[in-house]
Amino acid sequence: MAEALRLVLDLHCHQPIGNFGWVIEKATAGSYRPLLEALARHPRVPFVLHVSGPLLEWWLGHARDLVELVRAGVARGQIELQASGLYEPILPSIPRRDRIDQVRLHRAWLADLFGADAASLWLTERVWEPSLPSDLAAAGIRSVLVDDTHFEGAGLAIDALDGCYATEDEGHVVRLFPISQKLRYLIPFKPVAEILGWLKERHAAGQKLLVFGDDGEKFGLWPGTAEWVWGAGWLEQFLTAVEAAQAWLRPTTLAEAARALPPSGRVYLPTASYFELGHWSLPPPAQLALERAVKALDAPAQAELAAAVKPFLRGATWRNFLARYPEANRLAQRMVRLSEQTQRVGLRPHGGLHAMEQLHPALRALFRGQCNCAYWHGVFGGLYLPFLRDAIVDEQLSARAQLEELRGDQAGSPKAELLDLDADGVDEVLLEGRGWSAWIAPARGGLIELLDHWPTRRNLLNGIARVPEAYHDELRHAGATAAAEAAPKSIHDQKLALENAEELLRYDRRPRGAFALELVADGPELDAALDATAETAGPDRHGLALAPLRVARPLQADRARVDLAATVEAARGTRLDLLRSYELQDDGTLEATIALQGAGRPLPVGKATVRFDLSVPGAGLDQRRFVLQDGRHIAAGVAARFAGDALELHDERGRFRLEASRPFLGRIAPICTVSRSESGVETCLQGSALLLCFDVGTLAGEAWRVLLRLRPLAGAPVPTPPH
Repeated sequence: MAEALRLVLDLHCHQPIGNFGWVIEKATAGSYRPLLEALARHPRVPFVLHVSGPLLEWWLGHARDLVELVRAGVARGQIELQASGLYEPILPSIPRRDRIDQVRLHRAWLADLFGADAASLWLTERVWEPSLPSDLAAAGIRSVLVDDTHFEGAGLAIDALDGCYATEDEGHVVRLFPISQKLRYLIPFKPVAEILGWLKERHAAGQKLLVFGDDGEKFGLWPGTAEWVWGAGWLEQFLTAVEAAQAWLRPTTLAEAARALPPSGRVYLPTASYFELGHWSLPPPAQLALERAVKALDAPAQAELAAAVKPFLRGATWRNFLARYPEANRLAQRMVRLSEQTQRVGLRPHGGLHAMEQLHPALRALFRGQCNCAYWHGVFGGLYLPFLRDAIVDEQLSARAQLEELRGDQAGSPKAELLDLDADGVDEVLLEGRGWSAWIAPARGGLIELLDHWPTRRNLLNGIARVPEAYHDELRHAGATAAAEAAPKSIHDQKLALENAEELLRYDRRPRGAFALELVADGPELDAALDATAETAGPDRHGLALAPLRVARPLQADRARVDLAATVEAARGTRLDLLRSYELQDDGTLEATIALQGAGRPLPVGKATVRFDLSVPGAGLDQRRFVLQDGRHIAAGVAARFAGDALELHDERGRFRLEASRPFLGRIAPICTVSRSESGVETCLQGSALLLCFDVGTLAGEAWRVLLRLRPLAGAPVPTPPH
């Protein structure tokens, strides 16, 4: 009789840093708890369990019964625990010292809590790069799960894969176990008989090992799965069927499989991830082109060509998300700078971290701020979700505060440097001190692209631009509702629909930030600028919005000051000189000066607009609002027009006052995005565009100037007036 087919059931359970407690409670009640309880009722079905650090922290504080359930499963030999980076980073996206330390610490934590030697790794989002084996081996990892499609890039056919494979880097070897994509799409979406029938076919073909590895949230949390998995009893039927089939089907763990099966061969995988992620990381036109190619190859007449070509069709590397989304890149580059600082101040032993007791609060905050979910976007909101981005900023600025405390410089000594802050090959200006960090882009009109306020742990510009996404094309043609499906479908196959798609799907043609300058003519242009719903593309007369500026005089580090200048040809015989300066004052005020001067014939200018794309105040709480001079309170997401020379920004952490040396007409408008989510599609309020419009008139020799001051206010936010 043929040897039994070994089946590994690997469950990955994760919730991101910054997720709402009620969401984690819902996932625990609807998926994790019933899943673990069901498996405990079938002790003859061993399985592999990965619980990410953020979720395990929550369980320890709110669901201790699950911790005890896991501990009992480990003790009876049913559960093999699996490591990852401690706080679920994309390992290749963080510095090598951090990836090694994070994996070591997760393993040490699992050993302390459960007495488990977690020698296998759940590779976050299955993002693989060829240099990983040496880092993983240094962290004590002996085997890794990757997708079977990873092997196609190395020329191996999925149907021929069996067992595990050896790979190495610099002589450090780890074993690679291929996750079956077929099983990922069968479990739990197909009837148990169909799944067992396919497994029996693989057994008859002589297959030795198959690995299912996927999200625990598929069992009750994904759309439609609660009714199917629990209501219709799918999981109970599946586990019962697996137990009944043990004459030819042997559920097992990765450790047991590694002991029983030597590597089937050596392999060197290319940079890869699961197919969908590589697809999402492409720019939208390339995504659509890849979709068309796959669809064309799926035609029956192309079966032979598809068999030869499709294994080599794949998208871009995960790192491409940092090229697609500047907001993600700024989070990543700030994280890298913080990691370097933790290294310089000596927070790590020479041999790296090996125990949770060695984890300094600054390092813990750094590692929490490396949690992957807010750095990219696919079928889940990820980067598009403001609360996830805010949580990463909070952790990064918490790490910074700890480092400043170690140096005895909590207020922040003034600093002005010319650096390539966003790693784009072009220098930006960094101003720091008095509680602020400002990243200023001279190459993009002197725009401030990142504005951290350390005491409140806020980036006031932590929004995201409205950009095209490949699935937006489907939304334009899908109508307001999508047809209901009788059976649950994978979230990758959800039908998308959106009401008012054409109205909502607007895109920004220029970068977002603060102190964005444009010149607007009186009349229709001004009306359009004031009436637009948070557009970034006004008329921009004379091209000042993105005019490249030069550093006009040496940076003044002791004052945290920069002076920038540009000269543009405004018209034949007329030149326009622009001077912009930023300075961090001793009282914690960020001061910005804009000066315009014409040379030659008089230059009609009309109005100058200065735009702030603010994530503070955000939405969701009564304390988050604008307070105008006339006493009005404007909640985030509400449009308003007003006049004055000042206003205040309020949220639950603090208040800021923005004031101008000249009176202005003001406009507040919501910034909304449309993005995919696990339930289909959603609109999201990212923040508010604040436009200040100043009268300039005609420039004729004398310079026109405006001084803008942004300063934190002491005390609690003003109470919301009664409705």
